[in-house]
Amino acid sequence: MWSQVQFLPLPFFRTGCSVLLEKVKNFAISNKWLIIPFLIFLILQIYQAAFPSWDSITYIFQGKWFCGQEIYFEWLRPPLPGATMCLLGATELSYILSAAAASILYFIGAYMVFRDSGVKNQFVFGAFAFLFPTILFYSNFGSDLFAIAFLLIAVGLKSPFSKGLAFGLATLSRYNFLLYFIIFLPQLELKPKKILEFLAGLVLTWIPWVVYNYLATGNAFFSVEESLVLNVFQKGTLAMPGPMQIFFMLFFLALFFATGFSRNLKSAPNQLGLLALVQFFVSGIKENRFLAPLAIAQAQNAAGEKNPLLGKIFHGAAILLFLHAIVGGYFIYTYSPQLPQEDSLRACRVYSDDWVYFYRQGIVAEPLPGPEEFEKKIEGGSKIVLFHTPVPREFEKYVLSSSEKYKILGNDACELQLKSYELKVWRG
Repeated sequence: MWSQVQFLPLPFFRTGCSVLLEKVKNFAISNKWLIIPFLIFLILQIYQAAFPSWDSITYIFQGKWFCGQEIYFEWLRPPLPGATMCLLGATELSYILSAAAASILYFIGAYMVFRDSGVKNQFVFGAFAFLFPTILFYSNFGSDLFAIAFLLIAVGLKSPFSKGLAFGLATLSRYNFLLYFIIFLPQLELKPKKILEFLAGLVLTWIPWVVYNYLATGNAFFSVEESLVLNVFQKGTLAMPGPMQIFFMLFFLALFFATGFSRNLKSAPNQLGLLALVQFFVSGIKENRFLAPLAIAQAQNAAGEKNPLLGKIFHGAAILLFLHAIVGGYFIYTYSPQLPQEDSLRACRVYSDDWVYFYRQGIVAEPLPGPEEFEKKIEGGSKIVLFHTPVPREFEKYVLSSSEKYKILGNDACELQLKSYELKVWRG
């Protein structure tokens, strides 16, 4: 009797699995031209994440900090990427897994946009959404892809509270995404009740981080202020974009106007793109990754075009994006400096213009001070490692070691290295 009861659920389990597999199969077949470019996208995101970068190292150590291994921490960074690292074990493999997770979330968000937009051309949408250079090669820098993914998911969700939760996760990935609150107002119909529900979801996601900031620093928004000081007040505004960035911006605008200005202006992905364009234009930091939010709007606009001639042009562009993704993967650029191996760098206090990379070797390095402090640091027993900064002429006498990649300044004194370091932009 007991054995019959014990095994009774097994057929139901098998039936449930069969039904689920059938649904997955049907979804894959019916959405193959979204899934195929996504798989190329996923492979290249994982490939890029496999090379240690400044951002990946920083977020891995942020994850270690959250998990109790307090070695290095940058207060200006939003917390979600580091929290993800902690949950995944805070190792270099964790960053690869994190990139895969962010890619899958981006697919979910992109699919929701495709589903709700009513466009039919999967091939064009998939190519523009997953293979356009700004999203394919410039979104995998720690937090950008998480932010875009959660924002698109927020756009696609129906419940105001759920929208607020997803939007909160987007803003905890990149603080500047708080500006995109504007695009939700039409979706919330400007109704106070819906706006309050949305804000409740947003606030709920922020409470743990606000409490953490307050307990650690006495300022609930310490991290946000750090980010503002570095990225806005210290960097200024209106830096000139490069030629490729100008092309990306003009391409977005051309597509925006050519495929129906009044219709596009009402869609959330295009509103996101326009706000991202404005943010990029006035920013003092001009990096290609900040143009990544344009990709999803371009995908929607190109895939929804009904003019036969433009449709053929966009179809041809989609084919070129496939070819570009396959060929471009061979030319992915990564930077990782050749670090010196001197024993003194493991024992003594270290300052460098590439300080983050030292942490992979177990060296607690610190940001390079201004040249006016070089002599004081050296006389105090610190070592200064310069990769990109020329050695001032008056300090050439302090060069202990040099190569084509770096120069080490110091003397025989040795101030003991710190056990951990918290980077604070203006109140350190």
